[in-house]
Amino acid sequence: MHKVKGGTFESTSYKDSYEDVLKFAGGLLSLGICRGDHIGLISDNRCEWQRADLGLLAIGAIDIPRGCDATISDLEYILSITECKTVIVENENQVRKIIGIKENLKNLKNFIIFESPSDKIFEEAKAASIELISYEQVLEKGKKFNNENPGKVEDEMEKGKGDDLASIIFTSGTTGNPKGVMLSHKNLVSDCFIAQTRMKLYETDVFYALLPIHHAYTMLAVFIETISVGAEVVFGKSMAVSKMMKELKEGKITIQEFKQKKIELSEKYNIPGNPKYWFLNKSTNEELRKEGFTAAGVRRFDRQAKSTIVKNLVISMFEGLALGLGGMGIPDIPIFVSVMLKSIYEIAISFGFDYTSDEEKLFILNIIDTSLKSGDVLRKKNEEINIMIDHMSEEFQNDSDEQVVKLMISRQVDVSAEALSKELLYGKFIQGKAVIGIVGGINDVTCLKKVTDYAVLKYKRRFLIKYME
Repeated sequence: MHKVKGGTFESTSYKDSYEDVLKFAGGLLSLGICRGDHIGLISDNRCEWQRADLGLLAIGAIDIPRGCDATISDLEYILSITECKTVIVENENQVRKIIGIKENLKNLKNFIIFESPSDKIFEEAKAASIELISYEQVLEKGKKFNNENPGKVEDEMEKGKGDDLASIIFTSGTTGNPKGVMLSHKNLVSDCFIAQTRMKLYETDVFYALLPIHHAYTMLAVFIETISVGAEVVFGKSMAVSKMMKELKEGKITIQEFKQKKIELSEKYNIPGNPKYWFLNKSTNEELRKEGFTAAGVRRFDRQAKSTIVKNLVISMFEGLALGLGGMGIPDIPIFVSVMLKSIYEIAISFGFDYTSDEEKLFILNIIDTSLKSGDVLRKKNEEINIMIDHMSEEFQNDSDEQVVKLMISRQVDVSAEALSKELLYGKFIQGKAVIGIVGGINDVTCLKKVTDYAVLKYKRRFLIKYME
């Protein structure tokens, strides 16, 4: 397996990885962790994640994975409902987040930390009555345990059954509390073999794990799939396009998780178009392309988009006030939605993007949904949109990709419609009252401004990523 260290790649053989997995598993047994225990795994992509995950699965423990971007409220909910006694974390920030909610995690006894911990964090954990152990310490404990109990870990592996619970993966929680999805060992293995019937994979392939490994897709399509054929994986962490391209080249990637398509990269990035824009939509407007590389060009497109917003806000205000004066709230909804979509389409065009593709429709639906959120949910959804921007492509690679996007559109329509209805419901109720309905009509303008302001931000981001060196 590959890992990123100091900006370079280092190879780790399957033999060395397997030995580390056995040592980590032995270390868990020495700490009293046993079959059926729920273990939190709060970390982003890294080789230690892979070894820790396989180590706890080897002894029949159940992983509860989440990334470092998890909010405190999500961690509190997930770790409490699963009654985790031990939580494996990437760094001190995660330790501190969880210590802050310790009073609601009655079962929590141990932390295992990947990165080297400071003396201060040891003291903080001790003050919270939680034992903090480093990843390296667990390996040392495991080495000693395995020497004293030869074959114990392997015996635990043999006890495992296909229907045993392997992992509980929680949803993002954007529409309420995260939902835990219980996956058995058979679930993971069967999905792996099904994928192999659609993809030609070889041990010479190199996978690129960029999306969070705690997501079911990455866990299955990259992590487990890689192991099943004896291939290699590069763990990426940065969403910056320039860094991604550097990793794709240096890691000699042949399989990317976000396309499920074999890509051959030459020493000089021998791929269609400028590789920096490879994951993004490409405009066919050469004049726009040239002007986009200047600050003046960016400002001009920004002004054009904002001019569109002002024009449509005026339209929305007058139609909202007029219908409110007549006490017509519900009939205003299709008009408002039309104006809102028209506004977003014109913003897209202002920055040189075609709004007619299925992928673009999905992006617009996500803009509407996210713009109407607030607090932690807004921050989480905003990050998801930024990831979407980094991965948007000009065309689908095969029919299955297109079908997946159509399914995602169907689901996102429901989610965005629900967000919009919640935002407009009270205003439309007031607008349905003659004369005083004018007040409700003003809500149209407020809602439209939220959506269009956010649309400008996201399309501007796409434009800058796409055209600026």
